[in-house]
Parts: sequence; C-alpha cells; structure tokens
Amino acid sequence: MVIAAYSDEDWQALARAIQHPDLANDPSFSTLEARKRNEDELTAILAEWCAPRDKHWVAEYLQSRGVAAAPVQNGPDLANDPYLAHRGFFTALEHPECGTHAYQGLPFHFSETPARQRRASPLLGEHTEEILRELGYSDSEIAELAANLTTSNEPVGLVAQPRSKSK
Repeated sequence: MVIAAYSDEDWQALARAIQHPDLANDPSFSTLEARKRNEDELTAILAEWCAPRDKHWVAEYLQSRGVAAAPVQNGPDLANDPYLAHRGFFTALEHPECGTHAYQGLPFHFSETPARQRRASPLLGEHTEEILRELGYSDSEIAELAANLTTSNEPVGLVAQPRSKSK
C-alpha cells in the first residue's frame, strides 16, 4: 500500500479511517515533522491495520474517506485493473509463435494522432534482411553475414559443456 497524509487534516482523516482517532492528537504523530520522526512506529501501526485486509479494499476504503491511497500492484493486478481496462491500456495481439497475448499499451493518448500497437513482438531476426537492405547491404553481403553467423534467425551462442565428474 501507498498511503499519503501530507497535511494535518489528511492525518486526522487517516487516523479516523483506521479506527484510531486517538492517534490524531498523539504528540508522536500530531504534526508532519513528528510523523516523519516516528515513521517506523507509524508504519508498524498502519501495516498492522492493513495486513488482514485486501489491498484493493484498503485503497477504496481510504480514498472514500479522503485519504490518498493506492495498492502496489503486481502483474496480475495490472492485467485485471478496471481503470487500465477502461483506458484501453492492453491490446490483444497475435504472435506467430506464442499465440494471442495482451500487450501493454502506450502510456499516453493523443486526441488528433492516436497511437496504437499494430503488431506483436518480432521474431528473432525477423527484420534483419530488410534493415540491412535499407542500410545498403547487397544480397551477397547479407548472405555472407548470415553464413559467418554475424546475423541469424535462430539463437546462436555457447553450447553448454557437460560437467566433469568429480572423483
């Protein structure tokens, strides 16, 4: 969870929301400076209150009481986030080897020049020849690069060596 109480009013709202209105006037927490000075103790109090609750519920509950709060989201949280779905953040794209997957969209939207993803991630080496031709390489030079494995459409690297047996 990320919880922010910038002002004394924010702090009082948070103290009421977590059913500890007594904390609002506690000298250890009554000012921003005091809260910062006693941050570890305050973090422990908030963690104890948050721990048995779902992070999404906590965020909605605190927000509804005027407290700035948000859950720290992992991959599945993001994939199922209603706000990101509403914004069209994920785009389903077909990949030739992996099938259809949701790809993260662009973090910005332009009203007059909408950007969107049109293709899935490229295959290894999928555009190599095209790019080399644009750079002025001839077909024979491209073939030579492929022959000496400077370029490849398949993973090329060190082959794992068998381990020697210890006696």
